[in-house]
Amino acid sequence: MRTVGLFCIILLTGLAAGFEGNLTKEVRQVDGDAPVTMRQAEMASNGVRQVYPASLVGYYAWTWPYPPTPGLYSATMSVAFSGWTNARTALDRSKKVYPTLKGDKYIAFGGGTEPGRFTRAGITSINAAISGGLLSGYSGIVYDVEAGDSGLRGDFARSFALAKSYGFSVVVTVSHSAPYGIGDAGTLMDSFLSSRNIDYISPQLYTSGTEFSNDYSISSGYGWYKYQNSYPRVVVSIVHARLYDDAFKYFRNIGIPLSGYIQWAQ
Repeated sequence: MRTVGLFCIILLTGLAAGFEGNLTKEVRQVDGDAPVTMRQAEMASNGVRQVYPASLVGYYAWTWPYPPTPGLYSATMSVAFSGWTNARTALDRSKKVYPTLKGDKYIAFGGGTEPGRFTRAGITSINAAISGGLLSGYSGIVYDVEAGDSGLRGDFARSFALAKSYGFSVVVTVSHSAPYGIGDAGTLMDSFLSSRNIDYISPQLYTSGTEFSNDYSISSGYGWYKYQNSYPRVVVSIVHARLYDDAFKYFRNIGIPLSGYIQWAQ
């Protein structure tokens, strides 16, 4: 009886070791360097199996829920998101989530509602915060450009250049393929996609933020094909990390490589 039990223990241990070995086999290269193992893929993004490469894994941390979101434990970056363009208001509202942010810490300016509309005055407030050292605790800035005044292409360009000159990483995120509420959205997007001062461009593949699948609708008549020659790397903003593989395949099929994602859901 003991012999049979011992044999079973040995057999099960061997099977477990073999199973562990299979889990840790390489399944994909990330950006041509460090291999991702099956175990790492399974553990990515709070247990969501992520097969396709993502050098940037991030999440938005809303400033209004309490307690703040725990976020993605595997995140390489996180974004304090208030929905405000005014820099002082955004900074004030981001204070409570700042200590919880994982990876590189970013702060967002802008959003899809009235407080997030971009105006020249709003961009000026962001520039003042950058040059005045008010963003010293952050390593990056996210401009959430969805609605606002027309004629701000030059203002945005100068703000991006200022942010880069102070050492910040710059992300621009837009509603689907382009801002939905800016009159010259097409001209603005052309400038974004050719900018050397934007590190990542992040189209939002959702409208309400509660979708169960990616929404590949275009905004302002701006086709996805225009992203094919984007200078900034493309990272999608998606409702949940589990939707990344679908986005990766969709954009790969139309000639747009993805470099990662930012999760919206809390």
